[in-house]
Amino acid sequence: MSQHIKEQVLSVVDTLENPPLLDEVEKYDLGYEEQDEAYLSAWDYLSDALDIEFITNSTGEYLGARVLVTFGGPTIWVNTRTMVVEGGWWGDSCHRDFDDNIGLDDVCREQYECI
Repeated sequence: MSQHIKEQVLSVVDTLENPPLLDEVEKYDLGYEEQDEAYLSAWDYLSDALDIEFITNSTGEYLGARVLVTFGGPTIWVNTRTMVVEGGWWGDSCHRDFDDNIGLDDVCREQYECI
């Protein structure tokens, strides 16, 4: 496994499990300038997503989503159904479980229900 893929996957896992405190510029850009402290939310996280694939059953019931967060080297998906960050590049891969501490699956479900 490439060390580069592993580092990037672990960085995504860390962000999902330990949402970072936003700095003053990020708070302003995301509309949190009135708050003393603001942490990255699932909505903020999805604003940078490159794609979202919704996973449903045969009746259209939401089961989870795959969120594309990087591509091209490496490609990284966050899978909310399996709770795994999936990274791959040139035949190498890295998969790590994560705890959804930002509520990403809830926000993905909400977006799916609005379609």
